[in-house]
Amino acid sequence: MWVGLQPENPAESSSTAESDSSSTHSAIRNPSVFIRSPDPPERQEWVPLPCPVSSPFDTQQLHSGQDYDALRPTYAIWILDQTLFVERPEYAHRYSLRDDQGRRLVDHGVIRLFELSKFQVAQVETEAERWLKFLKDGEQLDPEHLPEWMQHPIMRQAMSILSRFSEKERDYHRYQSRQEALRVQRSIQSMLDEARAATEAARAEEQASREREQVLREREQVSREREQVLREREQAAREATDAERQAKEAALAEVARLKALLQQQTNR
Repeated sequence: MWVGLQPENPAESSSTAESDSSSTHSAIRNPSVFIRSPDPPERQEWVPLPCPVSSPFDTQQLHSGQDYDALRPTYAIWILDQTLFVERPEYAHRYSLRDDQGRRLVDHGVIRLFELSKFQVAQVETEAERWLKFLKDGEQLDPEHLPEWMQHPIMRQAMSILSRFSEKERDYHRYQSRQEALRVQRSIQSMLDEARAATEAARAEEQASREREQVLREREQVSREREQVLREREQAAREATDAERQAKEAALAEVARLKALLQQQTNR
């Protein structure tokens, strides 16, 4: 994140731009802050022009009818929690617009860049070091037992604000954790409901399948019984036909016997 700080007093801001402690302290004491981006710019795009016609920080100061000579000095502070210049041992860097001979283009406004990963100051001596140490180690501090370098009204106020932010963040994370737990619970319940519904559907399908099989078996049984009845009828018809044939044959035989007897009687 990089932040532009606009001190309220132009004279104070122009004089404090030359020192770490005074510029940081005066800017933080009564600043107008503009946050431009959550990520540090690319290295080739670092230097935003602080001249009146191109700096959004500067032009936002002006109201309708005001000229550029009413602009106040603007200072940009970039605080990085990672190492940007691996080849450079220093943690603090200062940039301004200059030509090839080192002459500044404008006198109002510089860019200060701080790499917290390189900041290893054991004894705080300046206001800039105080703020950098707070930004680096503030989350590990105990608000009830602040170290000596934090015994300053502004730093205690900053610690109070950080504590409120931390509490809000904890509340936010607790809320998110609760929401996540509810989502997990709902997901598990939904999975259980789906599994239960699937089991019930499978059981219903199995029951329906058994009932269909039973119906088929009953139909097959009825079909077999019908076939048995037809076979029995056919058998009865065959037996009746055979009996009728046998009766006819017996009757014909009896007629033939009677004829033979009659012929014998006639011949005598």
